[in-house]
Amino acid sequence: MQAIKRKLQAYVNRCLRPILRIGWPRKICNIDFWRKINQRDITLEIRRRKFGWLGHILRKGTDSVPRNAPEWNPQGIRRRGRPKNWR
Repeated sequence: MQAIKRKLQAYVNRCLRPILRIGWPRKICNIDFWRKINQRDITLEIRRRKFGWLGHILRKGTDSVPRNAPEWNPQGIRRRGRPKNWR
């Protein structure tokens, strides 16, 4: 899980640096970079957005797909290999 979080944060940093025109010779550590752009850690941002979405899901009916999606457990076994394209 930590590896995924690091990769996400690296991706966000890699996208924001060219937008803000912070090039290769000007090295800024990540903490100063986040402070400069007023950006939170990506894990905190994901958690905040998840809780915002949770309120919408809980107001849905009990038979709605988004409400049942977190508890859904697919049954059965998929076939091994590439799926055949049927025409």
